[in-house]
Amino acid sequence: MCKYRKYIRLLLFVIITTINLNSFTESTLACSPEEGKKLEVFIEKNDDLISAEEKENLNQIISKLNKYIVLSQEEREYIQECELNVIRKKLGDAQFEEYKKLIEKRSSGAEFQQPERFRLYELEKMLR
Repeated sequence: MCKYRKYIRLLLFVIITTINLNSFTESTLACSPEEGKKLEVFIEKNDDLISAEEKENLNQIISKLNKYIVLSQEEREYIQECELNVIRKKLGDAQFEEYKKLIEKRSSGAEFQQPERFRLYELEKMLR
């Protein structure tokens, strides 16, 4: 049993190190220029659907990301809100609600039928 103790300690060390490294890389990606580039592409792609105020706020967030500054929870929520507003404008209110319900059902793990998959595919195709 004593000879296995060393291997168990080594295994635990590797697991803990891997978990910590993984969380570190996720946190650095969340405040990197790569995320800023994604936001720039989002703004360019949906230029006509985003207001001037939203563009200004998003550009401020992009400048923070380019400086590796971690975003606050409010800033993250603002980005999500802007993305949802664009989706709502593209689909309209009725189709947006249908899209939202289908996404929630798919993510909940409930049984997702073939017609629902096809409808979700159609709605996502409209968003492209």
